[in-house]
Amino acid sequence: MTLQQAIAGRRSIRRFLPTDVPEDKVLRVLESARLCQSAKNRQPWRFLVVRGERRRQLAQLMLDWAEAHPDIPSSSGYTARVIRQAPVLILVFCEKDDMWRDADYLSIGGAMEHMCLTAHAEGLGALWIRDTVYAEVALRQAAGYPDMDLAGAMALGYPAENPPMRPRLPLEELLLPAPPEPRREVRPAFWVMGREGSTEDGEGFVRRLWDEAQAGFAEIEPLILHDASGRPAGVWGCMSSMDRRFAPWEEGFTRGLYLAGAECPADAQPPSGWTKWQVPGFEYLVFPGGRPEAFSLALAYLRGNGLSLCGAQQDHTDAATGQNEMYFPVRRL
Repeated sequence: MTLQQAIAGRRSIRRFLPTDVPEDKVLRVLESARLCQSAKNRQPWRFLVVRGERRRQLAQLMLDWAEAHPDIPSSSGYTARVIRQAPVLILVFCEKDDMWRDADYLSIGGAMEHMCLTAHAEGLGALWIRDTVYAEVALRQAAGYPDMDLAGAMALGYPAENPPMRPRLPLEELLLPAPPEPRREVRPAFWVMGREGSTEDGEGFVRRLWDEAQAGFAEIEPLILHDASGRPAGVWGCMSSMDRRFAPWEEGFTRGLYLAGAECPADAQPPSGWTKWQVPGFEYLVFPGGRPEAFSLALAYLRGNGLSLCGAQQDHTDAATGQNEMYFPVRRL
């Protein structure tokens, strides 16, 4: 069996035959865990192999906990019944160490995956168990290691079932997008006419401003700039600090002014109910927008490249294509 075959064929087994598991097979499963990599080579895992009546007693402790806590959703009772069937239970302990706990548990997870794959290659079935967490104190005491952490357990035996693989997400849903590569654009001061509001207008105020701007667009359409096709030359969601100095929104980007509108000439006079802003000249880093995570990705890029905002972010939408871009000012002209 190749490694890829073991990975693809491994299943979580919850029904076992009563046939005992030879000691040499159990040792090979544990040997594969011993060879696993670990953070700083700490090798934090310690294994206790439990069979027979003692295994059933540990399973009963998990059942007792489930019956005593019917108000807490858990699969502790179900897993205890699986343990009762399995000829072998392997408890996985580690020393208590708050500083290294996360790293040690990650390392133990790798070791337990080695165990699962080796069990499958040996013709055995295995169930990786974390439901021990509910009755952990009682289990540690009953096992004889009350001062160690019980990281998990594994039920081991010959499988009495051959379940299909449970659904897995496609790979494309698991791949995070690469941080966007922005372009630089030097943009002199420009004017935007639109509907103005602020975060003090309550949740959803930006959407309401755009709805108002679109509903009344005919009032400003003759006053704005147009491209060669007669479309608005620039549709802008402009932002400014509350003092109108075009500093970034305050209080973690949660407090500021917003203007929903379109680019216009310097001498255009806004009708009643409309406002005109002059956005100062900046050098911008321009990132693609339109996704919920776009803003945080852009900020991460700036931090990672030692850059900081010197003004408020501005959003631009191409009227022809609908493409949205975010303008982050990094230098004031």
